[in-house]
Amino acid sequence: MGASGGPPSEHGRAPVPGMCLERPKILIVDDRPANLLALKTLLAKVDAVVISADSGNQALARTLDHDFALMLLDVQMPDMSGYDLAELLRGEERTQRVPIIFLTAAYKDNTHRTLAYDVGAVDYIEKPIDEVILLSKVRIFLELARTRQDIAHIAEQLVIQNHRLEAEIAGHQATLNALRESEERFRLAVSGTNDGIWDYDLITGRCTYSPRWKQMLGWQDAEISESRDEWYRRVHSDDLEKALTDIELHLTAKTPIYENIHRLQHRDGFYRWVLDRGRVVLDGRGRPARLVGATTDITEQRRHQVRIQHLNDRLEQILRSVAEGIFGIDTSGRITFANAAMERLSARPRSEMIGRSASDLLLRRGAGADDSTLGEGLIWAACHSSEPQTVRNDLLRRPDGSTLPVDYTAAPLATGNVVTGAVVVVRDATERLKIELGLEQARLAAEETSRAKSAFLAIMSHELRTPLNTILGFSEIIRDAAFGLTAIERYREYAGDIFESGSHLLELINDILDLSKIEAHRMEIEPHWQELRYTLTSIIRLIRDKSARQNVHLTVNFDQDLPLLYADERAFKQIILNILSNALKFTPPEGQIIIHASARPDGGIAISVTDTGPGIPPEQLDRLFLPFEQIDNRYNRETAGTGLGLSLTKGLVEIHDGSVTIESLLGTGTTVTISLPPGPGASTGRTKELADNAASP
Repeated sequence: MGASGGPPSEHGRAPVPGMCLERPKILIVDDRPANLLALKTLLAKVDAVVISADSGNQALARTLDHDFALMLLDVQMPDMSGYDLAELLRGEERTQRVPIIFLTAAYKDNTHRTLAYDVGAVDYIEKPIDEVILLSKVRIFLELARTRQDIAHIAEQLVIQNHRLEAEIAGHQATLNALRESEERFRLAVSGTNDGIWDYDLITGRCTYSPRWKQMLGWQDAEISESRDEWYRRVHSDDLEKALTDIELHLTAKTPIYENIHRLQHRDGFYRWVLDRGRVVLDGRGRPARLVGATTDITEQRRHQVRIQHLNDRLEQILRSVAEGIFGIDTSGRITFANAAMERLSARPRSEMIGRSASDLLLRRGAGADDSTLGEGLIWAACHSSEPQTVRNDLLRRPDGSTLPVDYTAAPLATGNVVTGAVVVVRDATERLKIELGLEQARLAAEETSRAKSAFLAIMSHELRTPLNTILGFSEIIRDAAFGLTAIERYREYAGDIFESGSHLLELINDILDLSKIEAHRMEIEPHWQELRYTLTSIIRLIRDKSARQNVHLTVNFDQDLPLLYADERAFKQIILNILSNALKFTPPEGQIIIHASARPDGGIAISVTDTGPGIPPEQLDRLFLPFEQIDNRYNRETAGTGLGLSLTKGLVEIHDGSVTIESLLGTGTTVTISLPPGPGASTGRTKELADNAASP
């Protein structure tokens, strides 16, 4: 059999003669005034008196003053739950038979549905409420209430007539006529509803179907007989067993109501989805006598649900595929959904985020000024305006106390012109901040380089102008024979000054060219094996006279068993000369420079140059290897130079895959150490052999 919520019509219903019928009353119970108002507005469409109560206790008080045809109860109330109220109502004789429909937005599981039926509910409806279905069901129960009212009146008449049976046999016929009229009114009411009504007599096996039931399946009233087989042969074979099981469960009092969704075949051959709902009617001995119910065509609703599910599935796939975290909030700021990326960014499971305030996640601007509610935050602004709001450099809280820098955009969600919440797209800002930091550091470095180059140009103008002035001045004197043609010795002296100035210019230009090649990675070297002692001795010989003139003592120490040096000879000499020249520049008279050559554990060579100069401040050490840099003038006010020496030295050492380090102590001196790796194929005890092989034809 099928059963469902088809609302009987309250129109065209004639009262029983001699009886003044009251309008049926509906009790609605909810602790939220807004919900009561919404229900009252909806129920204004049926012919009934709607009485409201905002608590379980108030509802019990209402039942003392009124007889209700139907009760609509909220499940979750603070002082008394809907289930507790239903238990109390079932314990009272005057209310134990009043149909109860539970309405809930909180509990949408079978456990609560079963609990509702256990306390005697006839229905359990989840919010949001389908207006058509609810009104249809309400109308059925109102009509049943009117019918019971008719029957109650008839019963009263029967009692009166029974007292007159002995004297008035004709009273029986009047009662029968009244019953027929009541049944006819019921049939008329049923014919006006959009649902199909059926009545299955369990004793005779006869099953009557309302015209609307037949019409739903494309048949005329006379084309379907009053047989249960009419339903049997139209039920889809895949659904029949479940429907029969649900009927049996209700008939054996295992369920408070019969309810089943199945497919019925239409006249056109296609199947329609229907919702069947029914309730058993007991005879005078309390045994099942009839099963009465209604069938609702839910085909379109089912298709709509399938489409919604399909869209939800696609939306879920999209949300899972995007890299940005996405979550939604309602107008109170509570999170309603979140995608997998949001779980990853926040390090929280989705279940932990749903229902929480967005201010629990976003540390700064999303939470508003007080950081406890949304306040005047930008997400709140998105919920209450039509414009998206974008926030940069916020922080996302994580459960372990850490934070993640994020940017996010909150866009309002609206139904029609009413904003119902917002969707927030969260992006990890870590990489962006790194890039911005890198750009800022690059900008500062560029500014520092520009400053250094400007200082270099000032120094170079001095370094170039001085020897050029010497060259030009002395050349002019020699050209014009200013001291006569016989002043050969003086002219020779001037020619020497010209040569020295020209050599200095050439040295500057070579340094600049070498540094440019190194920076452009175009510096080419030709390393070969050589004896370090001989190479260092020849370099020191070039600078010893200058150190003697400055009264600076040079000391050279060589470790035993030094490996051979594998390096470009010209570049290596330039490296050592630059370091020694720098040491001489800062070492005062009577000072000392110590050169120490040692073997590294890996077979390479380390050469250190230690001076007894004034030392270098710690904050200046990092700048020494930058091109065009010189330390503060208070440490070099008596020295000259372009600031290229150490930068060029570092570049030449790194071309050899080596490294340069500087250690300095103010007032004590400075040590510059270069480390060069072993040559190709070198190992302990074999460097001499390698050198000999390299030198052999």
